[in-house]
Formats: sequence, C-alpha cells, structure tokens
Amino acid sequence: MRDFFQQTDRIYFDEAPYKKTDFATDHDKENIEVFRTEAGLNNTISKEQVFHNLRLTTKEAYFKNGAVLFFAKKTGTLF
Repeated sequence: MRDFFQQTDRIYFDEAPYKKTDFATDHDKENIEVFRTEAGLNNTISKEQVFHNLRLTTKEAYFKNGAVLFFAKKTGTLF
C-alpha cells in the first residue's frame, strides 16, 4: 500500500518517518540555535515544540526525513 502511494506521489520523501533516530539526542543543537536566531524565536520555546510546529516529527515522536535534512548532526550523513 505504501509503495502505491509513493508511486503516485501521495507520500513525499520529507514527510516519511526516519525511524533510526532518537528524538532526545539525534539533532545538532547548533543548527537549532541558528534556526531560532534566523526565525526570530526565543529560547523559551522548546526544541521539541519547534520540531512539532514545523511538522518535522511523527505522532510517535520519530523525526521525519525533512528534520534530518534540516538538523542532521553531520553534513552528508543521516544522523
């Protein structure tokens, strides 16, 4: 079923969950701080809330591929 939706462009790469990450640790704190500064956000908003508001996490608290693209720890790797 999933393959069918992917083939018909109903599921986009950035929306798919990336289940090999740990929400609590697998992100680059510096990338988040740069994002906060550029977006005009203050530090009272938690990083979890930032990810949620950007719709970069699933209901099960997995990162989506889009989060990996924005906030990966190392350039060229998926966490």
